[in-house]
Amino acid sequence: MSGADDAQIVRDIREDREHGASWLAREAARQMALAAAGEGDAEERLSRVRALGQALAQARPSMATIANTVARVWMVGAAQAGDAQAQLEALRAEALEIDARWNSATDGMATWAREVVSGTVYTHSRSGSVEQTLTTLARERVGHEPLRVIVAESRPGGEGVELAGALAAAGAQVTLVADSACAVFIEQAALVMVGADSVRSDGAVVNKVGTRTLALVAQAAGKPVYALAERLKVTPDSYPLVIEEMNPAELLPQPISGVLARNIYFDVTPARLIPHVITESGPTDKRDIALLAVEAERAYRALMAP
Repeated sequence: MSGADDAQIVRDIREDREHGASWLAREAARQMALAAAGEGDAEERLSRVRALGQALAQARPSMATIANTVARVWMVGAAQAGDAQAQLEALRAEALEIDARWNSATDGMATWAREVVSGTVYTHSRSGSVEQTLTTLARERVGHEPLRVIVAESRPGGEGVELAGALAAAGAQVTLVADSACAVFIEQAALVMVGADSVRSDGAVVNKVGTRTLALVAQAAGKPVYALAERLKVTPDSYPLVIEEMNPAELLPQPISGVLARNIYFDVTPARLIPHVITESGPTDKRDIALLAVEAERAYRALMAP
C-alpha cells in the first residue's frame, strides 16, 4: 500500500456520486482491512493505516458514517494489547466484522417495517437501507396486494429514478414524481420513509437535499416521517456539520453571465420533523441517540488525536 494508493482510495470515495453513505462506509472499512493486511514493517503499516483512516474520515463531511466507521475500526485495533501486529490483526478483524454486519443491518429494519407499513410509502433519494427494506417487503408481497411506493426523482443526481426501477423489479407498484410535486402527492401516502447520511446527536438528520422540504410537507399533511439509519450513522458532537456543495455545472452546464449556480447536495432536517429514527435495533429515542453520539465521540477522538 503506497501513499499514492491511499490518495486514490480517498479520492474515489470523495468523488463517488453513485453510492450512499452506507455503501461508502463499508468500502472505507474494506480499505482499512486491506491496508492492515499489507506487507512490510508492522509499525509503519499501523501508522499508515491510521493516516488513511484520518483522511477517509474527512473525505465526505456530510456522511459522518464514514468517519464513524473508520474511527470504530481504529479504536478497536488501538485498544488491542500487544505489539503493532496484534493491533493490525484486531483492526482488520473489526473492519471485516463491520462490513459483514451491514449485510444483516436491514433485517431489523425490515422487521419494524412489516409492522408499520400498511399503505403507500413516500421516499426521497436512494438510501441503501430504505431500498433493501422496501425491496424485502415488495418481494414478500408478490402474489398479494403489492407494496406501493412514491419515489421522488431526487435531483440533483436523479438517483430516485434508479431506486424506482429497483423497487419495480422487486414487485412494488411505483410512482415516480418530481421533487417539487411532494405537496401534490403527499396525500396519497401513508408515511414517509427516508435514509440518512448522518444523524446528529440531537436527532437532526442530514440527508439528500429535498428531505427537509418533504418532511415539512408531510408534517403539514399529518403524515409520519421515519429515517432509517444504522447506529454507526449517529454523529459525534465534535464532528463538523458541513453541507457538501458539488459542481455547479450539474445545474448549469453552460454558464450564463450574472448567474451563480449553487449545487447543494444535502440538507439538515431537525428532529421535530423526523421524530422517528429506526436503526438495525429498531426505533430509538433521544436518549439512545445521545448515547450513540457519546460512543462515536470517543472513537472519533481516538482516531483524530495528534
